[in-house]
Amino acid sequence: MRAALLVEPYNVEVRTIESPESPPPPGMVLVGIQAVGLCGSDFHYYTAGRIGQKVINHPFILGHEAAGTVLAVGEGVHLDVASVVALEPAVPCGTCSRCRTGRYNLCSNVACLGSPPINGALRQKLVHSGSWVHPANGLTPSQACLAEPLSVAIQANREARTSLGQTVAVVGAGPIGIFTALTAEARGADVTLFDISEARMETLAEVGLSGRLIWRDDDVTDEYDVVFECSGSAAGIETATKCVKMGGIITLVGLGTKTNMMLDGLSTVMRGVTVIGSFRYANTFPAALRLLTRMAPRLRPLYAHCVTLEDLPGHLREGRYLQWPKTIVTV
Repeated sequence: MRAALLVEPYNVEVRTIESPESPPPPGMVLVGIQAVGLCGSDFHYYTAGRIGQKVINHPFILGHEAAGTVLAVGEGVHLDVASVVALEPAVPCGTCSRCRTGRYNLCSNVACLGSPPINGALRQKLVHSGSWVHPANGLTPSQACLAEPLSVAIQANREARTSLGQTVAVVGAGPIGIFTALTAEARGADVTLFDISEARMETLAEVGLSGRLIWRDDDVTDEYDVVFECSGSAAGIETATKCVKMGGIITLVGLGTKTNMMLDGLSTVMRGVTVIGSFRYANTFPAALRLLTRMAPRLRPLYAHCVTLEDLPGHLREGRYLQWPKTIVTV
């Protein structure tokens, strides 16, 4: 089968590798991968070869936002062959205290597709645990692969307990910011997104969201019940702190550096602001797939730009992925 391997920073090669055996072992599913969304973490591995302590030191397959069709199932798995499915990429250990209390997004022994040492989904076939393969009836693979980033947004909104009638600001209008805003809107909140990119304002208009261009020295006077910081930048943290109301909630979703994500502790205390960190997701994929089914036409700008697996190296090398809000690799 064919797979895209990161050989070294800025160098992806499509090669023929060994196909997994069929049928798969008990409890496992053989999935024909058909669509993989490229995430910011994929681009970071592509340019730097590492994220924190996760270092790529050999040819490695990226990609964790994956969907496809069932090719074969192992004993004990009840999924229909040829059905469209979305893969939940992070498989927790199931035995630690966080897993046992339902917070498996915080499992420290998680094995995640596309994060060393676990090869990712940019390949034609993949064997994955049946417990983490979700039916995506009514969706195309290109739509279903959005369940993973949408799950990040659903988790963040659950952590913040956004609700009907609240005012919500989302700082950072990339894909995660857009999904966070759409989830807050679905929960009945009135949402505004902030970003420094005019191109992102155009995307927001396409999906029917309200956006505002903002620069670091802008005076933000509006106050919001809940603020989601989705950029992971120092300017984003500053904006979030400025626009949260007294007694409000800041939910940190974006991942930046330690120095970029410093909060003004004194202001936070004196204004009675609650700060929540939201990491990954738990028990979100079914809800994400239902929401995608409802919003699929509206979300077209996030799944319309596709590149084939064979064309991916050139696409990355030329930086064409920077022209679009989201790139989907069709396999």
